[in-house]
Amino acid sequence: MTRFILPLAVAVLLLATALRFHALESQSLWNDEGSSYGQALRAPADIWVNAAADIHPPGYYLLLAGWRGVAGDSEFALRALSAFASLVSAAGAFAIARRLYGCTAGLIALAAVAVNTFSITYAQEMRMYALLAACAAASTWALVLVLHGAGRGRVAALLLTTAAGLYTNYAYAGVLAMQGVMGVMGLAWLLTMGAPRAVFARLVLAYGGALLLFLPWLPTAFAQVTQWGSTGASIPLSDALTVVTGYLLTGVTYPVTGVSTAAMLLVVLGLVPRAGKRPFDRQAVWALALPMVWIAVTLAGFLALELFREANLKFLLPLQLAAAVWMGRGAWVLWHLPVSRPQAWARRMPKLAALAMGAAVMFGGWGGLDALYTAPEYQRDDYRSIVRYTAPEYQRDDYRSIVRDIAAEGGAPAGVILNGPGQSEVFGYHMRREGAAFAVYPLPVGMTPDPEATQRAVSDILTDHARVYGVFWGTDERDPQRLVERALAEGAYPVDESASDIAAGDVLQVELDWVRVAEVPLPVVVTVQLLDAEGRVVAQRDAQPLNGFAPFTSLAIGQAQTDRHALMIPNDLPAAQYRLIVALYTPDHAMMRLPVGGVDALTLTELSVSARQGGEE
Repeated sequence: MTRFILPLAVAVLLLATALRFHALESQSLWNDEGSSYGQALRAPADIWVNAAADIHPPGYYLLLAGWRGVAGDSEFALRALSAFASLVSAAGAFAIARRLYGCTAGLIALAAVAVNTFSITYAQEMRMYALLAACAAASTWALVLVLHGAGRGRVAALLLTTAAGLYTNYAYAGVLAMQGVMGVMGLAWLLTMGAPRAVFARLVLAYGGALLLFLPWLPTAFAQVTQWGSTGASIPLSDALTVVTGYLLTGVTYPVTGVSTAAMLLVVLGLVPRAGKRPFDRQAVWALALPMVWIAVTLAGFLALELFREANLKFLLPLQLAAAVWMGRGAWVLWHLPVSRPQAWARRMPKLAALAMGAAVMFGGWGGLDALYTAPEYQRDDYRSIVRYTAPEYQRDDYRSIVRDIAAEGGAPAGVILNGPGQSEVFGYHMRREGAAFAVYPLPVGMTPDPEATQRAVSDILTDHARVYGVFWGTDERDPQRLVERALAEGAYPVDESASDIAAGDVLQVELDWVRVAEVPLPVVVTVQLLDAEGRVVAQRDAQPLNGFAPFTSLAIGQAQTDRHALMIPNDLPAAQYRLIVALYTPDHAMMRLPVGGVDALTLTELSVSARQGGEE
């Protein structure tokens, strides 16, 4: 049956290719991808300099710049580099498992990578994480070859792949730590077979050469790693094991599909110290230990450095290869399970069971693929919001749609405020792709935000543009005082501007004057709604006063506060009479309005809406 393994491996690799290139361009580039794109536009020397201000070394950016010159600027082309890198890591898992245990192990390891949604996610992102996994697979395979035989080519491969990993991402340190442990174990194993001096010299040459190649960047790397702060809340240790197991054995969609029983069983079988008649020698122990040490060393580093945060889980991508190799060994154990019956069918049963287990691993995670490609919770969410400062706030997950929406609204030239590093590059990319022209303003002013300069800049923008948009990303790091949002909330449009008759597609601006006359023990949300003749909501905005910067709880008794809201009237709203109301509620009870003067809502005005010019009435 072994002769069928390699054709099956080719088929699985083709499946992996299809899954990584499927819908590769469907989502827009997001902020971090914009940073990658911005770097790729620069000359190599400028990439080197600008990467020093980032948290990532320049290797991926240099490679992407060269790739872009050949493949082009489309989202598909730019992400294809990561897709190919992911295929290299899948092939690397096959090669490592095949070399250590046999063809069956290689096939199952390849299958475990092919459908894993953790691997596919970063295969479809223009970032360095798929390349990190590819370097980890390639250098580990090279280490296995060096320890199993001589050859200058193997030493050169280990040297170059190690240097590439160091220049790709600092998480490669986990791979190096694993290889250090396995290198020592391998030398100890070789010591029992004769003098290991030649192998020791080769390892020194490979890793020493890689370190020399990385030496120009080493001071920068040390400064970046020691000075860069952590982001996001830590994952509780009680949940970390579940999350890691789900990511490594199934992928990011494990909450949808769970972890298959077949995957868990292969992990358990992978712990068996021998298979069939294979002797329990030091080489077998070394092969058994490799995926386990890989996972244990990296996770120990995560715990020691307190890195278990959602934003850091992508650094565990190389461990998915280790888990796949581990499952491959479990299939190999099952394949070689001793059978006492002499019949041919009985001898084939363990082999068929091993292949069935591999198929179960693949199909066990298959349900997560549809979720990965279509479910909103698995689309790229970079915690970004766009605020029309003459319209309601709404959430978006992609810059492409933001650019299209702003362009579709038409009217006077828009001003767009961007507050996150890298946003200018990704926003400009989509503007060029969509043929849009907006005035773009990176704010706040200064690396350490300057309140007065930022206030003046926002005032100037509001003076120059009838429509102003704020696209906010990474606000806690870039603008922790919310200087931009506060300035916009306080001066978004003239106080005396109002409207009683408007057209579909226009902006309805509402100004409310609140006076606190009693204690307000809980936060209160203001909802402004436009209702049709049947009382249905056709436009709505909900927010605490002054967009959350002046909640009722912050006002003193008798203190007044001006509160501004705006509603974007839908382009296709029929011409008719509408009623504008305002109501109050607490965040915990959104469906229960607070009484105001004995009623649950106040009618502000009746107004007529005309059809949009050029549209149908």
